[in-house]
Amino acid sequence: MSKIIDFLSKNKFYLILILLILFLLVKIGVKENYPRTASYKMSSGIASVPMPAYDTDSSYRASNTVTSKGLDIEESVSGQISVQDRMVAKDSNISLLVKDVKQTANEILTYTLENGGFMVNSSVTNPEKQANGQLVIRIPAEKLDATMEFLTRKAIKVASQNTTGTDITDQYQDNQARLDILQANLARFEEIMDKATTTDQILNVQREIFSLQDQIDAIKGQQKYMDETSKYARIVIFLSTDELSLPYAPDQVWRPEAVLKNAVRSLILVLRSIASIVIWLGVFSVIIVPVVLLVRFISKKLSK
Repeated sequence: MSKIIDFLSKNKFYLILILLILFLLVKIGVKENYPRTASYKMSSGIASVPMPAYDTDSSYRASNTVTSKGLDIEESVSGQISVQDRMVAKDSNISLLVKDVKQTANEILTYTLENGGFMVNSSVTNPEKQANGQLVIRIPAEKLDATMEFLTRKAIKVASQNTTGTDITDQYQDNQARLDILQANLARFEEIMDKATTTDQILNVQREIFSLQDQIDAIKGQQKYMDETSKYARIVIFLSTDELSLPYAPDQVWRPEAVLKNAVRSLILVLRSIASIVIWLGVFSVIIVPVVLLVRFISKKLSK
């Protein structure tokens, strides 16, 4: 034991050098073996409905919701539009535990296209191990219930499911009222333009006409967006092979099988890291061995 202590005390320099090299190799090996996230986009080949964001006094602020008509909701106080004609922004979310995330995602995309819908985006993370996926699709509003049933059949377990709706009829009416006022003002300024005689009058009237036209175009764009998206419902789908990876709180927070899976994954990761370190040491031995020998040689010379 004393010989070992004497050896270490006499060779502190290259001992520290070796420890430093080992530390760097461990750090590099762990970094190389850290689980990476692989993602891909599946294109449906169908252009999605544009979703601009608007910010006007009474306009509809476009978000990740779409509208559908014909939903059974209560009549508003104004009573200007019947129940059947009201516009409701509808959003559905569903979390599914599945056997194969990528295969299920492809099946969902195929079903969506066959039923007149389209995909907004799709991604799958960590596909080679514990896969997780997220899809956003738009489906004709009248086929929303059938689509949710199809998704349920594709799952081992439905972890969570919800649907929300927001009545945007009043916003649509407000936009239409503002549009009528702006168009009336535009018509008046066009009449004034016909009677303008001086350059200053013409320039001032043109400036007002351009401003009004810009506002009219913006509101028409909002109205067109709501008209087009009223035909579709939006569904956000979460897929995973592990229930704990889904965005919801499970009934049982501690599950032995989930702990076992995580322990096995961690063990595999550690073994891969150790193997990588051994490989790195083998490759860098052409540098480490000569350095160690050189340090020992110098230390012996100095000790003599």
